[in-house]
Amino acid sequence: MATEQQVMAAEALIAVDWTSRDSDRMATGRLGGRKVTITGPSGPSPSVGQVNTDNEHTDFGTASVFTPPLPASDAVELRSRREEQEFIVQFETEVQDIIFDLSSLGSIMTFPEPGTTVAKVSGDERLTLQGTTVVTGQQFNGPPSDGNGTVRVSKSGPFKTVKFRVKTAADSVSPDDGIHLQIGRTTRFEFVDWTSRDSDRMATGRLGGRKVTITGPSGPSPSVGQVNTDNEHTDFGTASVFTPPLPASDAVELRSRREEQEFIVQFETEVQDIIFDLSSLGSIMTFPEPGTTVTKVSGDERLTLQGTTVVIGQQFNGPPSDGNGTLRVSKSAPFKTVKFRVKTAADSVSPDDGIHLQIGRPL
Repeated sequence: MATEQQVMAAEALIAVDWTSRDSDRMATGRLGGRKVTITGPSGPSPSVGQVNTDNEHTDFGTASVFTPPLPASDAVELRSRREEQEFIVQFETEVQDIIFDLSSLGSIMTFPEPGTTVAKVSGDERLTLQGTTVVTGQQFNGPPSDGNGTVRVSKSGPFKTVKFRVKTAADSVSPDDGIHLQIGRTTRFEFVDWTSRDSDRMATGRLGGRKVTITGPSGPSPSVGQVNTDNEHTDFGTASVFTPPLPASDAVELRSRREEQEFIVQFETEVQDIIFDLSSLGSIMTFPEPGTTVTKVSGDERLTLQGTTVVIGQQFNGPPSDGNGTLRVSKSAPFKTVKFRVKTAADSVSPDDGIHLQIGRPL
């Protein structure tokens, strides 16, 4: 059985899942399942340019420049000109501080709101700070172009909005600058301490000291297989696949077959949203309850989503086998139960699939 300290000692950067460019001055996304918008000024030219919504941006991947590096990420392009322009980031719920990953910054970025502090976490020599509110990116005919790095933006208390202004310097080579931005926050997670396999269809654990159970259907064969209770499972440890990575963790094995089977996760107290870490998913996982939304936080190419309620794991003779990754499961209101169904596809190589699951939540 894992100790509470062990299962709670996990942090990760959660980045915005940008979903749309709503206009030439606005983009929308979700951070930890909650809505985020960025809005620039209106004018004769767009203030918000290209929006990468499918992990297409690779400029944040250099470990010596970005903290943490993001080998593939969403991003929003902001347009900067000689005239100073103001942008507003709006969060649906309060945040304590946030991370700005900036690539190709060839402009001056100023944070004018009282109580705002900016710190350079990492970056190249072309990204510099003047005091605690001004970030300067030097134009440079790269690659990599201009200034690149990670800055932390904080305020004197929790906040829902951040305002900043950008302009190109009077002596800059180009009066028009395209800046790539990704926004994130460092989040602490706790995961279930699984304590027992109660039967061939049920396992019990604790999340934050509160009871959790997972129950599958009864039948001639077990629906709940092996339960790792002593940090024995190591498949959740790859940093590029799981958020956060868990080098050693508890886990529950679920059995999937051709016939669809329903599982129920029951929490003793309400949760806002939860994390599913899945390893070796070679099945179709469906979340049938109205108001349930599933988001892929990270994972390999064999773990895909269809819409917002269906997860597909491709069978693959690894290692690593099948699909692997982290999902966020949310509902329209706090909840105590989550239902999902699993089945192997009709054309899958094996009709019997063992899926390893760990459940957590952001704190």
